[in-house]
Amino acid sequence: MPSSPPQLVGARPPSPLAAAGVFLGIALIALVATLPATLWGRRAALVGVYERAAVLRGEVWRLVTAYFVHLDPRHLAWNLLALGVVALLFAGELPARTWLVVTLVTCVGASVALLLFSPRVVAMAGLSGLLHGLLAAGALAAAKARRWTGFLALALLTAKLVAEAVHGPMPWTAGLLGPGVATQAHLYGALAGLVAVAPALRRRQAT
Repeated sequence: MPSSPPQLVGARPPSPLAAAGVFLGIALIALVATLPATLWGRRAALVGVYERAAVLRGEVWRLVTAYFVHLDPRHLAWNLLALGVVALLFAGELPARTWLVVTLVTCVGASVALLLFSPRVVAMAGLSGLLHGLLAAGALAAAKARRWTGFLALALLTAKLVAEAVHGPMPWTAGLLGPGVATQAHLYGALAGLVAVAPALRRRQAT
């Protein structure tokens, strides 16, 4: 059996149930945030999506809400499936508090990066940017604990991001979700997730 992640001296060990609760909370918020689009059409959910012009006008809540709003139930379903896979693989690698930090930093960091470095992305919605941040953080934590799942996930994630940077969205992604996938959010989300989790992993390694 794989050994449990190293713990901070004097700290309580991470609770897998509490960590899983963070992922469940993300799923529930996404479900609630997507209800208006499901019940009353896409226009009902536009107040929550990332819109570059709206953010620059001061509607800064969109920096976070964009990752929970989905304009299509199919889009939400696939993202929730991916969220479940990430949770099954890596939720127990980090305490709930660290997952909350990763979630917030990924949302804000990826959105700010879109504003600064990808002005052509004028609108974006969906969990995928946040998913890449959660996956990157969990995989790095597992790799630091010398688990093969972490190394494999980091390798696959890197290959996917490079392929998207060179060729655009993965064929199956475009086929399932249609054109217009904001692959820049995937890259920025993954980088933000790594930045967010790094301090916790440094503290863990120092003990």
